[in-house]
Amino acid sequence: MAKTKEEILAEMKKAQAQQREVREHTGRAPRGGEAQPVEEKQAKEEKKQQSVSDDVRIKQLEEKVQALKRDKADLRDQVENKEQVSNYQKEQEALSSVIQNNDDYHFVKKYTVSTAKGQKREFVVKMHAPSVMEQAEIQQEFVDLTSGRGAGFLAGLQDLYLAIGYFRVVGDNVPNWFTDVDKTYRVDILLDVFRDYEEWLDFFLQDQLQ
Repeated sequence: MAKTKEEILAEMKKAQAQQREVREHTGRAPRGGEAQPVEEKQAKEEKKQQSVSDDVRIKQLEEKVQALKRDKADLRDQVENKEQVSNYQKEQEALSSVIQNNDDYHFVKKYTVSTAKGQKREFVVKMHAPSVMEQAEIQQEFVDLTSGRGAGFLAGLQDLYLAIGYFRVVGDNVPNWFTDVDKTYRVDILLDVFRDYEEWLDFFLQDQLQ
């Protein structure tokens, strides 16, 4: 007796249900099914876990490297700060030494200058009154600095080169850039100091008898 259409469909559904049950319990598809073996699935899962573990270790190593870099930068800043403090102390000691050794025969003044960035620098200028021989040396410095053409310069430029001549000859303690024309940029500071010195020199000479 031939099976009806309904019976055939019922048997197919029953067979499919049995196949699903076999896959769920064994991990294998019966007779050519497509389910992956349990061992293959476990291997893939272990590989996935290993990849995640490697990523974690790499991230931890990167964090350690960054921490070491930060520690190194902090250490470098500490060293630089100590050096700056040490240099500042040495400068202050030198300035104090110059000021303490002052007498009536020397022009001594402490200056504090600032930059556009707010940085401050202190220095002490110490100079003495020029003798007759030193006045001749100053005039020769002026001639050398201007290549003998100083008389034709503007008054402000004449004062600048004359000031450098004074700093070179009678400057007992002046910044290096006061005497080196290749390093002189803040001519405003240089001329301010020179004017202070000229004012002191006028008073000093008025008190001298010889």
